[in-house]
Amino acid sequence: MPSRTVFAVDVAAYAVMSNHFHLVLRIDRERAEGWSEEQVLERIGTLFPARVAGFEELAKPVQKQRLQEWRARLWDLSWFMRCLNESIA
Repeated sequence: MPSRTVFAVDVAAYAVMSNHFHLVLRIDRERAEGWSEEQVLERIGTLFPARVAGFEELAKPVQKQRLQEWRARLWDLSWFMRCLNESIA
């Protein structure tokens, strides 16, 4: 899965300057809420493979909590920027 399809964030415009960048983004929470549990796991696994490695061994309530947390991160602007800047830094 290409990294651009991981988050429920659309990049409408961008400008790369000499020492920073500007983004115009659209957050699509409904898209993220429509993803299946498998789609959420696949997306989080693309970003953080070690996080999902032992997911199946977790208790069902813990699995549900993690999926809810991860799904919210996939439309969260702060998490999007963190992951974007991690690869640049």
